[in-house]
Amino acid sequence: KVKMVQEGALPALIALLRSPLETIQEQAAVAVRNISVNSDYDVKMVQEGALAPLVAMLSASNEVIQEHAAGALRNLSVNNENKAKIVAKGALPRLFALVRSGNEAIQEHAAVALRNLSVNPDNESKMVEEGGLPPLLAMLRSDDELIQLQAAVAIRNLSFSPENEVRIAAENGIVPLVAALRSTDPKIHEHVLVTLRNISSNQDNKVRIVQEGALAPLVFLLRSTADLIPQLAAGVLRNLASNLVNQVKIVQEDALPPLLGLCRAQNVAIVEQAVGCLRNLSVNAENEVKIVAANGLPVIMQCLKMEDRAVQEHAAVIARNLSVNGENKVKMVHE
Repeated sequence: KVKMVQEGALPALIALLRSPLETIQEQAAVAVRNISVNSDYDVKMVQEGALAPLVAMLSASNEVIQEHAAGALRNLSVNNENKAKIVAKGALPRLFALVRSGNEAIQEHAAVALRNLSVNPDNESKMVEEGGLPPLLAMLRSDDELIQLQAAVAIRNLSFSPENEVRIAAENGIVPLVAALRSTDPKIHEHVLVTLRNISSNQDNKVRIVQEGALAPLVFLLRSTADLIPQLAAGVLRNLASNLVNQVKIVQEDALPPLLGLCRAQNVAIVEQAVGCLRNLSVNAENEVKIVAANGLPVIMQCLKMEDRAVQEHAAVIARNLSVNGENKVKMVHE
């Protein structure tokens, strides 16, 4: 590969991508794809004009050509400089079409390429404007966990835009996101939880996420042993708990024991999310009693003594809320 590039083979190979003969196109595509595995040549290949013919080949009638073109673009899309250029060449609609391909290899290459392209903030709005959400959400329903994961990452990246918070819900994206919480892959959990955390800052979405059955899997994930998962699940529940109706439902889903357990975690970031969620839940009068009944007072008192300012503040607000109840006042003094 190195010698081929050093000997000036790239321009000739890229020219052959435009050959009218499918057999020549195919062989050139294989060579370009193989060379594109070497990240040292990502920028050079684009500078030599590889993108236009590769993008055109995504629409080829020959699936072998499609596969190698998609594989090459998958490799080239890892490079940050190339991400915007690939989109500018019109790759998005073709990649969206290929994730619906019946060919699993083509589907995978297109899915990974879209994941890579979604990392670029400038591509976020373009991917949605060019109709990317429906195919990405369809990928989230795939039986193939690798495809699911690529979709989960891409949707996560798109969800950081406030406009996309609304669009994801409008495209009925909450249903597959909630379903993906039941995946067996913690990596899928992680990216879906970040998406749900982002879109649950929207008031309407708070209601819809709960309506679609998110609470049970979220509470289950509070007990996960995987890195980040309990913290992220607590963060989603914290957002949902700012809704008055959700405050009751979250406690009814038996979230208090795992939330109180997380308040004893060694990781302060986990404690902050859990105690922040409890702060929101403690606004409800019935929950004031239930938090104390769940042996929450010692936990809250412990949080008050922590050095972290945010944790202290949340715990202080919880203590204030709990003290509104007459029976709780006595118990708080005894503690």
